Amino acid sequence: MTRVFPTLKTDPIVEAQLTLVFNTTTPIDASQIKDFLTSKAFSNIKPLMRTSFKIEEGKAETNHSLLGYRGELGNFVLQYTSTTVSLSEINKYSNWGNVKNSAKQYWDEFAKHFVVSNISQISVRYINRLQIPCAIEVASEYWKAANPKMPTEYGMINEYFNRIGFSFPNTDVKGLLIQMLDNKPASPGHVNILVDILTMIQSDFKPDSAELWTKFEQLRDFKNLIFFDNLTDKAVGLYK
Repeated sequence: MTRVFPTLKTDPIVEAQLTLVFNTTTPIDASQIKDFLTSKAFSNIKPLMRTSFKIEEGKAETNHSLLGYRGELGNFVLQYTSTTVSLSEINKYSNWGNVKNSAKQYWDEFAKHFVVSNISQISVRYINRLQIPCAIEVASEYWKAANPKMPTEYGMINEYFNRIGFSFPNTDVKGLLIQMLDNKPASPGHVNILVDILTMIQSDFKPDSAELWTKFEQLRDFKNLIFFDNLTDKAVGLYK
């Protein structure tokens, strides 16, 4: 993909995330993941829990199961489970190269510590907060995909959520676009839209495959395609 996208000086990125889904020859226990994180000097190590709502004998109960652990290192949050490794950069985005190289570093360390047989899925996810100087009803002047239509007698729209999944033709890349009104208060006369874009590939990669990181580049290109195809020139002007 050779398309050149505009450079935004004011970055609307809230979170950038790379995730690898893998298989192992021997199951990984959550306690092993905790020991691994502790050995790497991560801070604020916390358990990752799966929560399911279960109804038994007329009583509502919440059951929890331990999936793995998360740890923090600067702006990075690392999440490790028995089947996934995920790196997120939050608060202040640096650049794609730093995020990708950091994810590769922590993945390589993990894959050396545990016996990983293959990687079955990879994904790139970016969450953006767009602050647009208009009401959500006309936000498509800035973000094309935002186009809620309701009869005027319904009054002002104060909640909005939209999820679109798709597959790119002639590729193995799938995309997901989620957009919603942000609960964070906007400036007067503005609306905040959270734009959550995920691109992913399901395949069979070796743990040390160089192709794996080339595919991450491809996923980032498709993520940019989704974002900039929907960002109008009017919106680009807000972030230059």
